[in-house]
Amino acid sequence: MAFEILAIVKNNEYLKNAILRFVSQKFRGKQSEKTESCEANIGNILAESVNRVSEILGKGYEYALHIKGLEVSAQDPRVHKTIGLTWAISVRGADNLRLLTIVDELGYRDIAAERFGVDKVDDVCDRLSEKYKRLIVKDQEGLFALVDSIIMCKYGTMWPPMYYFDFIARLPPPLTGIKEFGDVRNLMLIAERIVNLKRCFNLREGVGKESEVLPKRFTEEPMPIGPSK
Repeated sequence: MAFEILAIVKNNEYLKNAILRFVSQKFRGKQSEKTESCEANIGNILAESVNRVSEILGKGYEYALHIKGLEVSAQDPRVHKTIGLTWAISVRGADNLRLLTIVDELGYRDIAAERFGVDKVDDVCDRLSEKYKRLIVKDQEGLFALVDSIIMCKYGTMWPPMYYFDFIARLPPPLTGIKEFGDVRNLMLIAERIVNLKRCFNLREGVGKESEVLPKRFTEEPMPIGPSK
């Protein structure tokens, strides 16, 4: 985030130098207390999100990589197509903890065949292809809704993708005594309701489809280097 802020203020020498000094001191452990308490003016800026910083300074919006005010995580939708859809539809914004697909990114072909069909494996496991990506995003969104509901660690469901709906269905009945929770189809319906209710909350609060867009740097600026250029 500090590097994004630096880009936002790159044409303001005073702020740029102040941020560089502040970040340098922070990493040396000399300024952490001021960072946490926002005692310094520059600390007040760094304590905000990149979206708020660009609003405060009145410029640099093109460098503020966020969805719904939440900064993007360590992925790039130009080379991992599902993460772009994930960020756009997530109720919290650029959030990889409510939804993240790994089957396509790391090419788990056997799991892709089991979950989505042998005929879809090549397209599903091609991270640069957009085909079937909405299918796996919807699937994983429901899975994560259940994982969060039973307070289960995402490792093992996200990466490696070992635990699926059938495994999760084994957990609620002995804990709750409600045998219907052991039915996979019923659980998937519950997951869909959870996802829809969260979206309904956003819509009620005025956060609609107009906010479900990616920063222009991802949609208009090509990948500058690397094998996916």
